[in-house]
Amino acid sequence: MRLLSILILFGCLTGLPAQNRNVIVTKGTATWCTNCGLWGWDYKEALKDALPTGPMTFISAHFLNSQLENEASLWFARNLNISGQPRFYFNNDLNQVGFGTWNSQLASSTEEIISISEGTVSLSFDGVNIEGNNVSCTVRSEISTTAPDTEYTIAVYVYENNVVYDQAGWGNDAIHTNVLRSSLGAPEGIPFEPQTAHNFEAEVEDSWNKEELGLLAVFYRIDGDKYVIEESTAVSNFAAKTSSEDLLDSRIFGYSDTETELIITADDQEYEMTLTDMNGRLVHQNQFSKELSIQKDSTPPGIYIATFRTKSGLYSQQLFIK
Repeated sequence: MRLLSILILFGCLTGLPAQNRNVIVTKGTATWCTNCGLWGWDYKEALKDALPTGPMTFISAHFLNSQLENEASLWFARNLNISGQPRFYFNNDLNQVGFGTWNSQLASSTEEIISISEGTVSLSFDGVNIEGNNVSCTVRSEISTTAPDTEYTIAVYVYENNVVYDQAGWGNDAIHTNVLRSSLGAPEGIPFEPQTAHNFEAEVEDSWNKEELGLLAVFYRIDGDKYVIEESTAVSNFAAKTSSEDLLDSRIFGYSDTETELIITADDQEYEMTLTDMNGRLVHQNQFSKELSIQKDSTPPGIYIATFRTKSGLYSQQLFIK
């Protein structure tokens, strides 16, 4: 008999850490670019230190004959119209910083990222799975309506963190942050369909460190030849997450081993909770207030996504059930 109980201990959604929208901070870079390894490197590290828990996903897009470039990074750089290195973009917009200005503009840059992140979260991963070199995932969106006569797509990209490689201006053992490696399918994505689970699958390179891989999902609006970033979400180090202690946010969750129930406690407002497996299949769906108990007899061990909805917001959390 499997033994696990997970207690979700939060008073209300307004008391949770802010569910900011994700902002993609793209560094247009190249391994041969000296400034990318000097002031561009320092600015990247300063942004990471200023916003260690988000609301941003940093992406290194290599292009212009960089040794780390690839089809996805070339497409990403071309779509943003990046014309030199290093260049920094917050979602779609160029961040006007340089050698002599990045330090003095750090505070305003972080404020801009936070400002862009304000808004309703509607894009989420419902499932991520890796078996050997095959990576698959399911992306869902709460967006139900879009502008008439406007096309939208959803794309998923693979990035690898802590890539040890040469970097001009730094050295032969530079540790590169979130190198954009590939896309699951075409870099421009697949047509968006409201209220639909969008599935992606592809092989990753054998030489990549699986435990450092992350996925970035992007919801695009097509404007002529340009794919405009409307929203994004990311999951990092998904292959290394193997227990509830790894997966659960300690600021929100407490857990303990008991009998055969998944017990969820909350305040007395109305919640809708869905539990989906890593292939996006619905396992449980319940509405509740104060407490919900689910018998786990029909819930196989594995990683699941618990999504909580209220009138005021959306919150998703991975769970590992033994």
